[in-house]
Amino acid sequence: HDDLSYNESFKLNILLLSLYILLKKRKEFVYLDNLKDESFCYNSHPFIEIENRKITHDKINSLLEFSEIKKLNLFSDNSNILEIGAGSGRLADTFLSIHDNIKYVVCDIPLALFISYFRLKNRFQNKKIFLALNLKSFEEFNLVLKNNDIVFIFPHQLKYIDRKYFDLTLSISALHEMERDVIKFYMDNVNRISKSLYFTVWKETLIPFSLKGTRLFADRKSYFIKDNWKEISSKRNFFPNNIIQKAYLVD
Repeated sequence: HDDLSYNESFKLNILLLSLYILLKKRKEFVYLDNLKDESFCYNSHPFIEIENRKITHDKINSLLEFSEIKKLNLFSDNSNILEIGAGSGRLADTFLSIHDNIKYVVCDIPLALFISYFRLKNRFQNKKIFLALNLKSFEEFNLVLKNNDIVFIFPHQLKYIDRKYFDLTLSISALHEMERDVIKFYMDNVNRISKSLYFTVWKETLIPFSLKGTRLFADRKSYFIKDNWKEISSKRNFFPNNIIQKAYLVD
């Protein structure tokens, strides 16, 4: 692969083949062809071809995450979903490629927000997509959410979302990059605006460059899980296996 040594390329190929075999054992494998190469294999993203398909880590990993979330029955074809820290937008791409009627809101910081925005705007040209960065009221947000399929917001705008608007909030490998006060901010908002939460974090994290020397563990205390939230899943990820998946019903 370009920019990888032979040794790194070999290890990547073995990993992709292993994940492909794992995915093939799950019923969500049928959705693999829903994920388009133009968004998952762009910009020289390393891939291998297996059974006439271009396979990248993002493509397989996103479907494996989707599979884990799907079996928890936290959303349906017409659900409202919030993702905190969407990164490249790969998971949003996956959900929207499979469930066409889902309303998806991405909450992120600049400049990351625009990375997922441009990806999803190019991928779903038939959907109504809105950057809601200048909205400042419940009324404006309700109108935008009603009239659009995918909406992008900044964190401080979560206060304009109606109570329990979202059926599911997602955060994939994002919360463990935050200081405790920021995590608490998000969890307080999730408690108000969402009915359920699914997130993944490192089993143990020492936040890089933290001036406070913040160390986080995959437990209720580190991530400010409310006492009334019911844990419905807690398990290790297949790869990397030091990632912990957590899911809660938010009362």
